[in-house]
Amino acid sequence: MLEGYTREEIAYLMERQDANVTSSVSSETDYPVVGKSSSGSKSEAAEDLNVKRMSTDEFRE
Repeated sequence: MLEGYTREEIAYLMERQDANVTSSVSSETDYPVVGKSSSGSKSEAAEDLNVKRMSTDEFRE
């Protein structure tokens, strides 16, 4: 999870930029947003699918 944001806040901010927010990672995913200590199935799925992950700093830009 991104430091300083709730899931709801992240979804709201992304949807305001016309992003399609989902709760899963697939080959259709452009950028999953991951925190510094992200691990688990979604992070692994992004890596397995060669999907570029977005860091907290990149999200804030």
